[in-house]
Amino acid sequence: MTNSAVTPGRHRRVEARTLNASPLDEWIDPALHDFVAEQQHANDRLKATAASNPPPGAVPPEKIRRARREGRGGFPPVVLDEHAEDLLLAGSDGHSVRVRRHPNPDATALLVHVHGGGWVFGSPDEVDRIIARLARATGCEAISVDYRLAPEQPFPAGRDDVLTAIDWALDEATRIGLDRVIVAGESSGAHLALSAVLHLGPAEARLRGLAGLSLAFGFFDVGLSESARSWGDEFLALSTPWLEWFAAQMFPDLEPEQRSAAAFSPISASPDVLRELPPTLLVVGDADPLLDDSLIMHRRMTDAGVDAQLAVYPSAPHGFIGQPTQMGRHGWQRITDWIAVVADE
Repeated sequence: MTNSAVTPGRHRRVEARTLNASPLDEWIDPALHDFVAEQQHANDRLKATAASNPPPGAVPPEKIRRARREGRGGFPPVVLDEHAEDLLLAGSDGHSVRVRRHPNPDATALLVHVHGGGWVFGSPDEVDRIIARLARATGCEAISVDYRLAPEQPFPAGRDDVLTAIDWALDEATRIGLDRVIVAGESSGAHLALSAVLHLGPAEARLRGLAGLSLAFGFFDVGLSESARSWGDEFLALSTPWLEWFAAQMFPDLEPEQRSAAAFSPISASPDVLRELPPTLLVVGDADPLLDDSLIMHRRMTDAGVDAQLAVYPSAPHGFIGQPTQMGRHGWQRITDWIAVVADE
């Protein structure tokens, strides 16, 4: 597919015009269409900015991580929340897992946050003030997980670190008098969050207080879903080559078709396991190569009997909730409001 190609989500909308409806309309708030023009302008700016980006793998991951920490390359500088603290949790394999804890004396729930970044980039420090704001807005105490990154530490190291944090949070919530834990993640963080819950055992986790999952634009099929494979080279926060590269860093010993197995891709989990999941919110834009991941994950959850909500955002790219657009702010508020309701039930 060339750079002039449209996304799978756009294909669906174009084909549906003759029917005066889109197959995605069921999951799109009609009010969001008022924000499309602004979002498309933001998308054009994003594509223009990325036009000179080097291809995947051309720059060593540690060099990109350092630039992100230092606020270079379009990333804001790291500013830590003054009220947060570092904790070290003992992992089952002897590895200590660092989490950033955001205390809230009035909390009704404990939120576990798992950052995105393709399993290769990102850290709790980079989103420290964002998670502090989310904790305050939702009435939660929060921890953000500093899981091990690929390619230095491929799967299942990161998944196991997230599992350690969730397991600790379930115990800690009980210790401090809270009766519910919510797990939230974006992109590869959504993959790790859901993978960890499935590996821990959702039935057991629910008995211990797991009350909800908030999963934004998750990478649920690391063998690459149809929308991910067919997107092409155009870079709008993501592209097919970047998705292939990220998956190869995390699962270096597996062929692409092997990565779709349930052990690695939550989208392939059995209905018997899925049906034990807690209420779940899935958020995705229809201009995201990972659109099908959320659409199929939502269908598989609802078919299994899970109380799963899906919110699709028109013309919104991967990671749009971090953009200073009306679409981005709406998506962020949708997630915030949902977590707040689950925290207060």
